[in-house]
Amino acid sequence: MEDKKFKSVKQIINENQMNKKEYWENEMRNDTKTDLFKLINTLDNADDINLVKEMLMTRSKSLAKKTKLGLMVGDEVIISGSNRINSGKIIKINRTKAIINCYDKTIKDMVTYHVPFSMIRKVVNNG
Repeated sequence: MEDKKFKSVKQIINENQMNKKEYWENEMRNDTKTDLFKLINTLDNADDINLVKEMLMTRSKSLAKKTKLGLMVGDEVIISGSNRINSGKIIKINRTKAIINCYDKTIKDMVTYHVPFSMIRKVVNNG
């Protein structure tokens, strides 16, 4: 049995079917998350914590704006939130939210959601 610690980058990439760029981005992201977690745990007063919260909100808003610019009416999207994931189609784009048509399995009918851009991911078709 092969020990996972001694697998090469090439073996890991082949097993996970990702390219080298994706592999290194994933590794860097994991290292960054660990470092960020350690830094947050060093905060020792409310002012610093509030500053970090403000910075995160600003970043979240800028990512939502970037998402909005990449969306168009008719795009297939994935909505994440409320501990479930729905997919649907954009029927209208407003200033802060998109109106999305989704199929609701519980009522077995189409429903319309007003969804903030921070909860929307565009479906990429590889074809």
